[in-house]
Amino acid sequence: MAPSSTGDGVAEAGQGSDPIRTLIVDDHALFRRGLEIVLVTEDDIDVVGEASDGAEAVEKAGEWLPDVVLMDIKMPRSSGIEACRAIKDVAPSARIVILTMSDEEEDLFDAIKAGASGYLLKDIPLDEVAEALRAVHGGQSLISPSMAGKLLTEFASLAKRDSEEQIGRAH
Repeated sequence: MAPSSTGDGVAEAGQGSDPIRTLIVDDHALFRRGLEIVLVTEDDIDVVGEASDGAEAVEKAGEWLPDVVLMDIKMPRSSGIEACRAIKDVAPSARIVILTMSDEEEDLFDAIKAGASGYLLKDIPLDEVAEALRAVHGGQSLISPSMAGKLLTEFASLAKRDSEEQIGRAH
């Protein structure tokens, strides 16, 4: 919905921009429905559709051009990682948030490499889901705190290895 205007082209106070067009992707129908129920109560979020696997997510993203895709990693036919890469081709402006049970470092790294803007675990409090969508839509990147710790540890390890290799080459 476009902001209302006062006639002189200025939007009235209290009116925001268009709602955040959101696509929900998860292979569990009950989980998709639960997310939809949580998000439809938000005035600034519009759930434009849902998909049950990565292949369907790519098709729907190309059709509906969502602002944000909220997607699981482990799904049949095509994983969230594969879908993330493909969605970037069909809907380049879409920001992708991985919402998963997987706390595996490899999944986190693969999601980031595939272009995800967020990586959240499904234990996120319900009232934080909408805030996460708003933040990612606004340009922020989000990672669950426990996963951020794993990411920082990996970067520190890579930096240490790199500096040891440089010292080794200098001798």
